[in-house]
Amino acid sequence: MKKIPCSNCRGGQFVVSHPKYYHYTDSGLDNVYLLGGVELYTCDACGQASYSIYDIEGLHRELALILIQKLGPLNSKEFRYLRSYLEFSAKDFSAEIDKTPKTISEWETGKSPIPGVVDHLIRRMVATNKKMGNYQVRELSEKLDNPKKIGRIEASMKAKVWTVPNTYLRQSHSHY
Repeated sequence: MKKIPCSNCRGGQFVVSHPKYYHYTDSGLDNVYLLGGVELYTCDACGQASYSIYDIEGLHRELALILIQKLGPLNSKEFRYLRSYLEFSAKDFSAEIDKTPKTISEWETGKSPIPGVVDHLIRRMVATNKKMGNYQVRELSEKLDNPKKIGRIEASMKAKVWTVPNTYLRQSHSHY
């Protein structure tokens, strides 16, 4: 096995271990524990430790997919994780949704609640694996705050697939 000299004390060697459980806090999430897939390097002289995670991009994708399926609103750390996963800086994300970097900071520190429309937007961005263009949160909020009445919805079965025409948002009909 290759001996790796310690860069901290320069006198010891790193000993490699494979912990059964590893509490992965560098993701920014407090509740991530890895079962395997981790190499832990610990200096036999000074105790300096570092680690390596196999397929970290795959791990981050799986964490993002779990978060977007969560019932209920995202918390501040989960929101920050997803924003970082999408490779947005706070400044770039704030520009994308027509908010200030201070607002993003307040959401990510838990000082202000994350609006539902922003929660849904970031989940959709992760689900489609892309940044989705310039969104104006004001416009999206207005649509959610002023929902259309849904009248009769007509769904058709064609080739064993249900379809609903785009015109399903109509005025309510009185014959229900």
